[in-house]
Amino acid sequence: MFIKIKKKRMLKFTDFYGGDLISLENIEKSKTNRDLKECLNRHYRFLEDQNIDALTHLDRFIKELDLQ
Repeated sequence: MFIKIKKKRMLKFTDFYGGDLISLENIEKSKTNRDLKECLNRHYRFLEDQNIDALTHLDRFIKELDLQ
C-alpha cells in the first residue's frame, strides 16, 4: 500500500472511543512507513496512559468509599 493511501486512512481513522489519532500534523508530515508507525505508537501510548488514568481515578474513589 502506498504511503499516501496509508496517510489518508490514518487521518480518517477513529479509535474505539471515537477519537482521532493524536498528532494528525505528524501524520501529514510523515515521509516513511517508520514515521507512520511512530504516529501509531504515540496513539497507542496515549490510550494506555488514558486507561491507567481512568483506573487510578476509580481506585481513588473506591478508597474514598472505604470499599477496598
